[in-house]
Amino acid sequence: MPLDLHRRLLAEFDNYRKRVEAERRRTEGWARAELMSRLLPLLDDCERARRALTEEPERFDRHGVLIILGRLAEALEREGLDPVAASPGMAFDPQVHEAVLVVPAADVPAGSIAEVLQAGYQAGDRLLRPARVAVARAPEDGSAAPDGSPRD
Repeated sequence: MPLDLHRRLLAEFDNYRKRVEAERRRTEGWARAELMSRLLPLLDDCERARRALTEEPERFDRHGVLIILGRLAEALEREGLDPVAASPGMAFDPQVHEAVLVVPAADVPAGSIAEVLQAGYQAGDRLLRPARVAVARAPEDGSAAPDGSPRD
């Protein structure tokens, strides 16, 4: 292959790579902008709630905040956000749970989740944030066997 042809092909490939990268960034920017535009009404609602809390605390509507939280959860769910399954008694899974504490617990098996401290979330098969949990261990008083079952 002549040297000039080789250089031209390398330059064309480099230009192609740059175009693809620019298109990827542009598409990513549009996706971000679309999500932000969908969340703006919720930001407005939060700002109104903040203003009501600081300017007229006696008229502050706690129920309104719960409605805003529900709308935010629905908007994120529509975008593909799913909570990580985590509840007391459920087996601890290091793939999706982060153990923050180990606590004595007689009401759930040792090694399982005793308490969910912060919800975790995933989008599709991508973990965005693990659920932060307290993991149970057998109580010190010996009221439970090592596997979490009651002793006889």
